[in-house]
Amino acid sequence: MFTELTKQSFGTHSALKTVENYISQSPTLRCIVPDVINPDDFKRLFWSEVAGRTTEDRELLVGFTCLKNEYGVLSRIIETKLVFNLDATVGVLNRENYLVLAMCARSIMEHAASLIYLRHQTAKILAGFRDSKSLQDLSGRINSLRDFFGKFMYGTKFFGDDNKKKLGLNNAIHINDMLKCGDTQAPGMRRNYDFLCDLVHPNFLSNAIVFCPDTDGWSLEQDEEFQRNVTVLILNTIEGTLRYLDSHTTELFWTFLHDCDHYFRKFMQPGILLEGLFEEAPFAFTGDGLSKVTAIQFSAISMRDHFRMLEKLIVDRRLGGPGTPVASEEAGGFNFSCLEFPMYKLWFKISKELEFHRKSVLR
Repeated sequence: MFTELTKQSFGTHSALKTVENYISQSPTLRCIVPDVINPDDFKRLFWSEVAGRTTEDRELLVGFTCLKNEYGVLSRIIETKLVFNLDATVGVLNRENYLVLAMCARSIMEHAASLIYLRHQTAKILAGFRDSKSLQDLSGRINSLRDFFGKFMYGTKFFGDDNKKKLGLNNAIHINDMLKCGDTQAPGMRRNYDFLCDLVHPNFLSNAIVFCPDTDGWSLEQDEEFQRNVTVLILNTIEGTLRYLDSHTTELFWTFLHDCDHYFRKFMQPGILLEGLFEEAPFAFTGDGLSKVTAIQFSAISMRDHFRMLEKLIVDRRLGGPGTPVASEEAGGFNFSCLEFPMYKLWFKISKELEFHRKSVLR
C-alpha cells in the first residue's frame, strides 16, 4: 500500500498503520448494511404477519423499515466516499504530493463530521418518538426523520430554488454546521479543520508547503524539513479522525439500525400497542456461559435487546468491561461467541433469526 520511500520517510508515524487497518476493516465493520426492502414489496414479504393489521399499523411498520434502509445506505455512502479519500491519500503521499494530501485530509474530516452530524440529529429526533401521543403522531415523527435524511442525501448549493423543487432536491446542510456538531463530540476537530483549510486555500501555508517560505530570498526551492513537519501534522489529523470513527463505529453505523429493527420486530408482535412499544423487555436469560453447550442466551427479540441485556449482565456480574472476543462459530441456527473478561471466559449464543440480512455497499 505504502511505498518503501514513504515508509522510510514516515514509517515511524502510526498514522500509516491506522490508515491501512481502517481501509481493510471498513468492508466488514462499516460498509455492511441491511438489505433494502422496497416499501412496495412489504405486503408480499410480510403479508402473513400483517394481514389482520390496520392500514395505520402497516404504515408504521413500513416507516421503520424505510428508516433502517435510508440511514443504513446514507451512512455507508458517506463511509464509502471517506474510504475513497483514504485510498487517494495513500497515492498522493507515495508521490510526495503534500498539497493534495492536505486536500484529501480535509475531505476525510468533512465526511467524518457529516457522519457525526447525521448520528446526532437522528438520535435527537429518535428520542422524541417516546413522546408520541398516537400511532399517527409517531408516523409523523418518522416522516420528519425521513425528510431529514432526504435533505442530507439530496442537498445541493446549485440549480436554483425553482429547479431544486422540480428535481426534488434540497438546500445543502452547511459544512460549518456539521463541523460545529463534530467539534462538540470530538473536541479539536474545528481547529484541525481550519489548519487543513489554510493548507488547501491559496494562503501562506499552502504556499509554504510547495515552496520555501523564506521571504528574504524568495526562493522557489522546496524546504524539505518544513514539508516534512507539515506532513506529520496532516497525518496527525488523519489519524485522529480515523481513531474517533473506529472507536465510535457501533454508535455511528449500527445503533440506529438496531433501534429501528427492534421497534419493527416489537410492533410486529400481535396486540402490541403504542404504550408498550418503548417498554424494555424484562432481563432474563438461560445458561451459565461456562461452555458452548451451556452458552448464555438472553430472552431477546432483537439484537438491540441482546446488547442491552449483555451490558446489564456485565454490570450486575461486575465482569470488568465489555469483554474481548476470543472465539466464534455458527451451529444449529445460532451464532456462538466467547468473550474473555478479566476473571472469566463466557460463551453466548444468538439466534440467527435476530439478525437482519446484510449486504456490502463498498465494492
